[in-house]
Order: sequence, then C-alpha cells, then structure tokens
Amino acid sequence: MRILGIGGSPRAGGNSDFLLDQALEAAGASGAEVERLYVRELEISPCHECDHCRERQPCPIPTDGAQRFFEALDRCPVVVLATPVFFYGPPASLKALIDRAQARYHARRAERTSPVLGAGFVLAAGGSRRADTFSALELILKEWFFALRRELAELRGFGGLEGPGAARAAGEVREAARRLGERAARWRGGG
Repeated sequence: MRILGIGGSPRAGGNSDFLLDQALEAAGASGAEVERLYVRELEISPCHECDHCRERQPCPIPTDGAQRFFEALDRCPVVVLATPVFFYGPPASLKALIDRAQARYHARRAERTSPVLGAGFVLAAGGSRRADTFSALELILKEWFFALRRELAELRGFGGLEGPGAARAAGEVREAARRLGERAARWRGGG
C-alpha cells in the first residue's frame, strides 16, 4: 500500500506534525510505502473561481505546489492528513489546496461512473473540547475526498490540545494516531 501523508499545519513541529509522524511511522512498520508533503512548503495559489475547469478547459493558474500534490496523490491510493483546526475549519494554506481540487470535482460530477480509488484518514488537532469542534472540518473533507476519488474512511479529532507540545504529552493521543496509521496501511477498499 502506498500512503501519502499530508502535513496541513502552517507550524512545523507542532501537534499535527507529531500526529502525522506517529501515524506514518506505524503505517510504515505495517508494510506501507510512505510519501509525505507539508502544505506549508508548497506555494499554492488560491482558486480564482474562473470556471475554466467547469467548462473542461485547463486551469489558468500557473504551475505551483498544487500540481506537486496532485502528482503525489495519483501515486498513492491512501491519504493520511494531519491538520490543526482553526475556527472549526482547516488553516488557510490547506484550504487553498482543497479549493484547487475544483477541476477534479467538476470532472467527477460530470462522469456517470466515477469509482473510488482510495481512502482518506484524518487526524485533527484542536484546542476546543466542544463536541462539534470537528464537524465543519468533516463536511469540508468529505467533499474534498469525493473530488479526489477517495472515501473519508476515518476522521479522528483530538480536542483540548493547547500548545505545540500537547499531543506529545498525551500517550493515548499518540497511540490513537498510531492505530489510525495501521488501519490506513491495511485499507483495501470498501471500508
């Protein structure tokens, strides 16, 4: 199994990076080939909503980091995303990448049959302990994974992670991230 790990945090070395490291280490130990990208290292222009992609025309945005992501995605059926939650959604840099999937979204909607090609597993870190902290993020990512021809297999949200080292200090969080990585490595389709 090939897995693309995506670090969605603008901050290096924080809770999201720790969760991603734990999941991908466990996935690798379970036999998966692992590739990783950090959104903060990709220059990504936002979608201009010009509708070229809706009309099946090439995107006029010059080549940038989004293409690097899509090339890696095409090699890896499984995605493990780790992201912080800012105001109930993803950080701006990750949202820019999500929005750049518009062309794939329009292409998938136009097809009569569009098989699922893989799965998405998500680790989300938030400071809030509210029960709905990850609800908006889940809706956004379900639609994004639909565009990417992936099913959202699992979203694991960790509330109460205040400060960059909070995940490291919580053994149960580390173990939950590792178990998610093991499940991602075993994914074979259909849940």
